[in-house]
Amino acid sequence: MSDYEEIMRLVKEATGVSDIHEVLAKFQSQGDTHSHLSQLQRANELRIEELRVKKHEVLQEFEDLRYSGESRHSHSQRLVEEFEEQLKAALARTAEARGRYERVAKLLTNAQAGIRHLYEKLEGIQLPEKTPSAEPSDENVLQVLETCMQKLELLNTNIQGRELPEPAGEVTSILQVSQSALPIYNTRVKLRPVEFEEAVADDEEENDDEYGEVPDRETLKKHTTQMLNARLKSKMPKKVKKKRAAKDEDSS
Repeated sequence: MSDYEEIMRLVKEATGVSDIHEVLAKFQSQGDTHSHLSQLQRANELRIEELRVKKHEVLQEFEDLRYSGESRHSHSQRLVEEFEEQLKAALARTAEARGRYERVAKLLTNAQAGIRHLYEKLEGIQLPEKTPSAEPSDENVLQVLETCMQKLELLNTNIQGRELPEPAGEVTSILQVSQSALPIYNTRVKLRPVEFEEAVADDEEENDDEYGEVPDRETLKKHTTQMLNARLKSKMPKKVKKKRAAKDEDSS
């Protein structure tokens, strides 16, 4: 009996009720609560598992996007670097072409000035009437040059077979003419061979200084004067001998 009372006392302290019916109802309600909590636990465990799987999928997708983004970025960076190199090469070619154009334009301007000067010097020579004559301009430089060539050929034909008059005194070399006395349009035309063409070999690029300049106007004058002086000197003794022979015949 004492054991029963002790048990009831412990149940009362645990449940807070003293009636046996209330104790049974309390235990039944706790059983329902336990089953409900067990269901909630299983549902939450399933939800946790679903969320864990979804988290793994999201992390995998994130890694894929990160690596693919880095790959696309590196590829884009390589493309940018290649385009920058191509741009630098194009700019270098543009600068080189601009330099060649400026040199050729300067050469063309000097050539046009020389042709005009030659045309003015040959104005006194008349061509046959059937030959058209054109005034020098930037559009008909080639035609004016052909006209000058025709006049020079005509002049050469007219002076062939004629003896040059004897110089009255010492022949004055045209090289003795002061540069300051030359006219303004006395333009030197300097040429540089294949300067606007691409080099065909590495040696030609490295040894660019080996190309000499085409003789300028003064050099051509010097060579021409030397040739004329040589011809005059070779002819003068013969003419002197002929004059002396003629004088001897007249005196006899």
